[in-house]
Amino acid sequence: MKFLGFEFLTKKEKIKRRIIRISITLIFILLFFWFGYLLVKNYYPGILKIMRGQDSAGGSELVDVFYNLLTEEKERTYLLLLQNNTELRPTGGFIGNYGILKIKQGKIQDFYIKDIYSLDQPAEQRLEIIPPEPLQKYFNRQKWWLRDINWSPDFPTTAHRAWAMYLIEGGQERIDGVVAINPEFIHDLLDLIGGLEIDGVKYTRDNFVDALEYEVEVGYIEDGKSKEERKVIIDKLGQRLKAELWPKIILNPLTFLDIIKQNIKEKNILAFSTYELLQNTLSQNNAAGELRASDSDYLMVVDANLGSLKTDPAVERLINYQVKESDEQLAVELNIDYNHRGGKDWKTSHYRTYTRIYVPLGAELISASGAMSDDTQMVGNFDIYSENNKTVFGAFVSINPEEQRSLSLKYILPKNISRQDYSLLLQKQPGNDYTNYDLDIFNKRQQGTLDSDKIF
Repeated sequence: MKFLGFEFLTKKEKIKRRIIRISITLIFILLFFWFGYLLVKNYYPGILKIMRGQDSAGGSELVDVFYNLLTEEKERTYLLLLQNNTELRPTGGFIGNYGILKIKQGKIQDFYIKDIYSLDQPAEQRLEIIPPEPLQKYFNRQKWWLRDINWSPDFPTTAHRAWAMYLIEGGQERIDGVVAINPEFIHDLLDLIGGLEIDGVKYTRDNFVDALEYEVEVGYIEDGKSKEERKVIIDKLGQRLKAELWPKIILNPLTFLDIIKQNIKEKNILAFSTYELLQNTLSQNNAAGELRASDSDYLMVVDANLGSLKTDPAVERLINYQVKESDEQLAVELNIDYNHRGGKDWKTSHYRTYTRIYVPLGAELISASGAMSDDTQMVGNFDIYSENNKTVFGAFVSINPEEQRSLSLKYILPKNISRQDYSLLLQKQPGNDYTNYDLDIFNKRQQGTLDSDKIF
């Protein structure tokens, strides 16, 4: 039986794994985004002209659209997905919390954030939805829930699925859009206000993730608090950050706008809207999180942390990419190197990832190595299929602490891609702040950090 694109099992299985995860992303992140524009609207009538005049990147279209959206009479409701990129997933990170934001005529009508399990767990007894095969095979997931819904790296696809899953699991709101956010945004806000001190702990960009994660995973036990009390620190941080951020936005609206634009560029904010004008503008400004189209060469490497705790910051990645002419076609040699520099503790473990490599549709795989069948390090196979007008190579890899492993592939690009008009679009996975690249394009070498989409 199918409903809203999902396939249901008819035979019920009672599988309960209560894995308590608290998203390190502060619950007020998107609220600040809207507050910034509200402050511009209410206190700086002429600021939009100033923004347009100083915006050389064309981002003023976003300002115009958001301004019109905020001032319209119709109430808009947004589903928020708060992701934790220390546990990397295709659109940015594990979804630890979800939220609802309602806006009408420039005013917030309602805003709340809830633990993702408060929606997932009550539905476990009545719903049976088959997850993607890699989640079944490598993550022992026999059911698909909202917390794992961001399996597609194409955010419009994930947004539609999240919207449907929210309704299937019992969500009551009519959704006008979906927004996903990663923690790097809050780092920039902490920089803007100079950090925060709460209960004797100074929270800055450098220690925010570790300090907050420790508090909600371990510290609350040491302090004798209950599980229900472990989120108190998030409330305290949110209230203080809200109080200290407002004056900064009022005094430095352009700085705040720059933070928003930079985080969109770095894919720390992804948005989908049913409002056609806004969605088109998001797409045109590369803020929609789509798998981008390319008339020439294309590469996107997507990792999915499958039960590796918060290990991603300990794993360095290097994309080695070489393209050269071979028998009147273009041949690619690709190596994805993983270097696990961590150990084993309450947040770090061996790294388990299902890696997908998106390349031009019609690329032909010649050889591949490095795939594993399971954690026993037995040799596995690469999955090959097409998705979003791309050819995809997928493989499971497990890397122990202080170990290095690589995925190596050789493939031929489609014949319509020639050296004469060659270019490479190297797309960044949202939330992946741990990858460098080393390119050899017809004997011309280029190196760097993959902090945003790159065109060579």
